[in-house]
This record gives sequence, structure tokens and C-alpha cells, in this order.
Amino acid sequence: MSFMTAIFRYFDRRTDRAHAAQLESFLGGLARMTDEEIAELVVFATHVRHGLEAAGTTVLDPFTLMVKKPGAETQLTALAINLQRQGNTTAYAATAVWVHSLRAANRQTLRPLVAQMWRELRRGFPLVAQARDSIRARVGTEVEISDATALPLGLAA
Repeated sequence: MSFMTAIFRYFDRRTDRAHAAQLESFLGGLARMTDEEIAELVVFATHVRHGLEAAGTTVLDPFTLMVKKPGAETQLTALAINLQRQGNTTAYAATAVWVHSLRAANRQTLRPLVAQMWRELRRGFPLVAQARDSIRARVGTEVEISDATALPLGLAA
């Protein structure tokens, strides 16, 4: 093995561990949430997805997206970091759903954790209409939820 290959593998494994740790932390947060809170996250994640789709980024097909737009994960990660820095935890969490999904398209080691994330998110699926109504009452914004239970191709077990 060449020196450069060894360095690449070192940083690649380090990145895998960092992404897995972030995803495990996110999963811990999901596990502590009620089904109603999960449903609200699903509604917000759907809203984020619709915005991304309007901009030409189809996160429901992450493997194709990563081939067509290899920088999509980096751009979405930067957006999530900015939202977190601004203290917008709801938008951050909704965006993080898609960041983790895109990362799993690139990193096979993350796929079982992302499948677990989607299993947690499914807990909220039966309550998305109720969550949408609650959000509308609080914020005054209508959110389209007709496809809120759509799962990313190849990642949701």
C-alpha cells in the first residue's frame, strides 16, 4: 500500500466515524421524542424536501442525486450547519434528515444507521395530518404533506 493510499484510508475511516457519531447522536434524539414530535419533524423534513426539489435536488433518490450532483451533500451539510449556528433547531433537524440520507448514499457503513433513522421517523407517519394542523395553528403556514410518508430509494428498511 502506498503512503498516499494509507493517508486516504485514514481520513476516510475518520470521516466515517465522525458521520456515524453524528448520526448516532441524532438517533438518540429521535428515540427520546414522542410520536407527535416525530410527526412534526416529518412534516418539516417534507417541507425542506419540497424546497430542495423545487431547486432541482431530488433527495428521495439519493444514489442518483450523488452521481448527478456530487456536491449536494456538502451544500446541504453547510446549510444544516448554518441553521444550527442560527439556533434554528427545527430547520436544522429537518435538514439533517436529508444530510444523513445523502451521506449514506456515499458511505455504505452508514446505511444501517440511516435505515434505523427512517424506522424512527415512521413512528410519526400516522400523525402527520395532525402535526400539519398543529403547525398551521401555531405558525400560520400551510405545509403540503400528501407525500410526507415517501421514503428515500434504497435507504429505508
